[in-house]
Amino acid sequence: MIVYNKSDLENYILNQEAKSLQKMKFISKEKQLQISKILETLKTSDNWFIRLGFLLLGFFLYSSIIGSLSFFILPLFNDNFKIIVFIYFIIGIVGAEILATQNYFKHGLDDAFIIGMQIALCSAVGIATENVVFSFIAMVFIGLFCGIRYIHSISILSACFGVVLSVFYAVVEYHLFDALFLPFFGLLLAVVLFLMARKFSNKEEFIYYQNAIQLVKIFSYLLAYFSLNYYVVRELSQELLHIVVTKNKDIPFAYVFYVLTFLIPVLYCCFSLKNKNRILFYISILTFGFSLFTIRYYYAILPIEIALTIGGIVLFLIAYFAIKYLKNEETGITFQEDRNAEKSVFLDAQVLIINSQNVNATSQIPQSDMKFGGGGFSGGGANGDF
Repeated sequence: MIVYNKSDLENYILNQEAKSLQKMKFISKEKQLQISKILETLKTSDNWFIRLGFLLLGFFLYSSIIGSLSFFILPLFNDNFKIIVFIYFIIGIVGAEILATQNYFKHGLDDAFIIGMQIALCSAVGIATENVVFSFIAMVFIGLFCGIRYIHSISILSACFGVVLSVFYAVVEYHLFDALFLPFFGLLLAVVLFLMARKFSNKEEFIYYQNAIQLVKIFSYLLAYFSLNYYVVRELSQELLHIVVTKNKDIPFAYVFYVLTFLIPVLYCCFSLKNKNRILFYISILTFGFSLFTIRYYYAILPIEIALTIGGIVLFLIAYFAIKYLKNEETGITFQEDRNAEKSVFLDAQVLIINSQNVNATSQIPQSDMKFGGGGFSGGGANGDF
């Protein structure tokens, strides 16, 4: 099913591990370059800016091919746009296969054709069936196909969005069950996605899909939180269920959503600290910040400048005492230096600050080539010398 040679993929993974070891100073830069020369890697772009540039170039190439062929095929189908969009999909999959056989992997050009053909197929299905649910279902299947065959993490994430959108839209439009319980169904869906991702992450045959599995876990964390966030539930209830919220009337299960809006970020934080999960810790901070925004959006007790000042003071105190408590810890949660952290940015900032503060207090008096001498109080050159 995978279009790439597995030995090339294994060499790519080993090369990435060598770069990670060099970043953590376990091996030298010369050793890492030697390993990269020995391992036969795929044509890839580690720099995200370069990859983005090739992605834009790939979109331009894809659109150019579509535009050129449209000039010839439009008269053949009598402007039947339903068939033409499927032809655009075929162009995308042919281009992706050609680039894959040329060992383009996470390069940018291949991303353009992989993403482009998914957009073309979902659009074609939606136009042909005139049904949004079928378009979302097509997003699921084509996302899984591209994610598995081309090891494309964004496609797996697209499939996750397709699952959520198809289920939510079907519930709202076709009334599969009471939309009042849709937030809890979103939580259930997030749990199922997380359990599936965790199950696949423990299997050796899915070693090539670790980035995609990590994205699915992140998606499930965010889906669980936003499904039960009070702001999201209240706005969707007003939009979809036409519930009118007044001073004496709130949305159903309002207190449950109030509690879960703050409880979920706290659970994320505790779970991340226990399992040393850096990504989940960042998610807990972001979700907790959105929880504060949720409460302030409806119940602003203090002016924004006072709230920000108090919040800054509280965060400073928490950071200060946490650093003081953890700075001597050798294991577990510690404030010791992380080998995997990027040091160059901090070193450059340190040098810049030191240089900006290093002001030379002693200034030299400029020396003149013209010498004056003698004369006492009579003026320069009174004794005849200059």
